[in-house]
Amino acid sequence: MQAAHDHNLWLDIEIRGSATLKDIDAYLRAIWLECCGHLSQFSIGGWQGNAIATSRRVAAIWKSEDVEVTHIYDFGTSSEMRITLLGERSGAPFGTRPIVLLARNY
Repeated sequence: MQAAHDHNLWLDIEIRGSATLKDIDAYLRAIWLECCGHLSQFSIGGWQGNAIATSRRVAAIWKSEDVEVTHIYDFGTSSEMRITLLGERSGAPFGTRPIVLLARNY
């Protein structure tokens, strides 16, 4: 995933297919975004796109690498992330949590 307006801000994370968008939202708030409890939204198609419920599971949304999901945090001075599938792997998860940081910009 990367910031929509600054490609120098990015994260590569491993997300279990059973994780939900709520898990991703909580992770982004903890690692990057949270300041004041602002609202957030996931959508396909950006600001004017179709909103996706945070209860949806990752495996049900990213069925191919063609899907791009937008995460918007704070609708006043918003932070917008574009989330795409880079690939899938088989095997044991890297950690016990549903999301594991693999790499990020400095």
